[in-house]
Amino acid sequence: MKRLMTAFTFPSPTVATAASRFATLVEMGFPQRRSGALSLCTCHQAFTTVGYLCPRCKSKSCDLPTTCQVCNLPLVSSPHLARSYHHLFPVAKFAQHLLRSGATGEKGAKISPELVQKKCFGCLLLLGLDGEGAAYECATCQNVFCSECDTYVHDSLHNCPGCS
Repeated sequence: MKRLMTAFTFPSPTVATAASRFATLVEMGFPQRRSGALSLCTCHQAFTTVGYLCPRCKSKSCDLPTTCQVCNLPLVSSPHLARSYHHLFPVAKFAQHLLRSGATGEKGAKISPELVQKKCFGCLLLLGLDGEGAAYECATCQNVFCSECDTYVHDSLHNCPGCS
């Protein structure tokens, strides 16, 4: 069910066109959380003791992420930014290697029986123990992963542990 629901929630990565190859910067503010003195919150027009101060105009907002009501600066926390970063730069698909000649795989998959003796870089188990008969190689770091770790890297972790 989780896989079905998340298939509809992730934005697709954009492809650069000739007109949009130049970088555009987005201004963002990383506000400080403050508590203590009673002051006016600009988003609810109410007095609160806890809130986030805009780094540009020092007005207070209750929650993040939001846009500053005074200066229109997008206010985010670094964890919010980190959670959305992987959508901009998804992990490249790993090359599939078949561990035995009878195994079925993707078109163009190499048959590499010598990989049966290797361990998965992610979980350190021998490749081929998952019963799929395939291993997946990162083109950047050349580390090899089992099918479970390949799925985990692409669907949950969003970065290759060998490249990090």
